Formats: sequence, C-alpha cells, structure tokens
Amino acid sequence: MSIKIEGLVAAVHTPMHADGQVNLSAIEGQAEALHRQNVHTAFVCGSTGEASALTVSERKDVTKRWCEVAGKDMNVIAHVGQTNLPDVCELARDAASLGVKAICSTAPAVLKAQNVEELVTYFRHIAKAARGVPLYYYHTPSLVSQSVSTLEFLDKANKRVPELAGVKFNDTNLFLYQQCMFVAGDRFDMAFATDEVLLGALACGARGAVGSTYNYAAPIYNQMIDAFDRGDIPAARDCSRRSVLLVQNLLRYSVLAAGKALMSLWDVDCGPPRAPVAPMPDHAIEELRQIVKELIQPASKAAVKNA
Repeated sequence: MSIKIEGLVAAVHTPMHADGQVNLSAIEGQAEALHRQNVHTAFVCGSTGEASALTVSERKDVTKRWCEVAGKDMNVIAHVGQTNLPDVCELARDAASLGVKAICSTAPAVLKAQNVEELVTYFRHIAKAARGVPLYYYHTPSLVSQSVSTLEFLDKANKRVPELAGVKFNDTNLFLYQQCMFVAGDRFDMAFATDEVLLGALACGARGAVGSTYNYAAPIYNQMIDAFDRGDIPAARDCSRRSVLLVQNLLRYSVLAAGKALMSLWDVDCGPPRAPVAPMPDHAIEELRQIVKELIQPASKAAVKNA
C-alpha cells in the first residue's frame, strides 16, 4: 500500500462543552484554524483527541464531522485503536465508509499480543475491516508498552498485511526510527510524532510529522521544515529551540488541558478535557498564551530567551 504523509499533521483535540459532552459544532473552527496555519491533515481521535475517554459512538460522530468539514482541501486520518478487537474493527469499517485517507491503530493495550504472529494477525483483522484503506501502526511505548518490537512487526507484516502503509512513530528513539525506515526498502511511511524532537527526525529523513502542538503552534514547525529544506541549519535550530521551550512550558501543566486552552489563540473554544483530567487553571491560561504567542512569532530573540 503506497502512501506518504508529508508536512504537518495535527493530532486534533476533541472539543467538549463545559459539562464534558462532545461539542461537534466546534470542529469547523478547528479545521479553519489548521488551514490558517498551513496544516492540511487532521489525525482524529488519537491520544490528544482523548480517544480512551470517548465512547465508540462518540468517536464515530467526531470522525464523521471532521470528514464533513474537511472537504477537498483537508485529509482525515482516523485513529481506531481500542482495548478490544470488535470495537477496533467497527471503528475501522465506519471510518473507511466515510472516506478517510488512512486509519491508524495502537496494539492492544490490556490483553496484549504475546508474540509477533499474534500482533500481525490482529492487524490483519483491522485491515480486513477497513476494506483496503491504508493502515498505520501507532508506535507509542509511553502509552502502550509491547513485548513485540516494532522493527520485528514491520518485518513480519511486510508481506502479510499489504494494507499496512507505515508507522505513526511516537517515540524519541531515533536509532529505532531509522531502523524502521530501512525495512522493506522505502515501502513504509514513517510519520514522526514527537514534536520537540522533529529536527532530529528531519535529519534522519522524516518528511511527515503528526503532533498535538501543530494545532496552535504550527508556524514554528513549518518554519523549521522550510529552514531545514533550504539548508539553513541555524534557523532550523532556533525553531527547534522554540519547540523545546514550548513543550517545557506545557509540561508545567497537563499537556492535554494546556493544549485545549491554547486553541483560543486561533479563536477556537475546545472546552475542558474529559474527567479525570482537570482543566487548566484560569489564572494560568493568559500567562501561557503570551509565552506561546512569543514563541510562535517572537518579537525578538530576547523575548524567546526570557520565555
């Protein structure tokens, strides 16, 4: 299955009303905010989208709404990972019927695959349900630990899961990232998914990246990619430094809660996270907004340094 993700892909938030119910009406504004930042692909219902806190019905509704607002100018990739295979297959079938560009799934997180054969079989079931839609493996060891190595999985799945297009690589291990890139020539698309390490991934050959900060701070990363492509390494490093400062500030709070609050930079109200994650304190939101605004378009190098 030949598909290549290029440029930035925003791992989008699932907007909520104040009472914690999904707010589908806010999704159009999210799509418009991405367009304004030159981001043209949305990764829906991933960890940033609070997938584990949503029902199957809610995830279907969110994916459907994104496909409706995306039109011809935006691609949608739907995450379908769940704790049980029947729900995963149901989500995969539904996403395929909506016309998504690709689907993506984690490995099972509770009843885990014990060996590579079990994991390959699991993904064969997902691929069958998705009816030929390109499928990505969601490598995210910080959320789903697996005894089966991603490198071994790709090697075994190469011929047995022809729909497998690549990996959403949510990891800082650039050694493993490069190893995975070399499996089966250049068949597998390796979409990098750790925002603050993107520059290192670009040096390793990454062409596409999936991340949560691309929802509201995409200018930093678009500038980084442009600088890297034209060989301006000092400028690319400055963008990387701003990315690191951004993430350092997010880590002062819940990254999820802070990210949803920062969507107000683009006039989008994503509401609070769903319990048990608490919303960001009101008194801290404006402080963080100002820091991030300076990092996105720094008035001076001093302003970035002081942030």
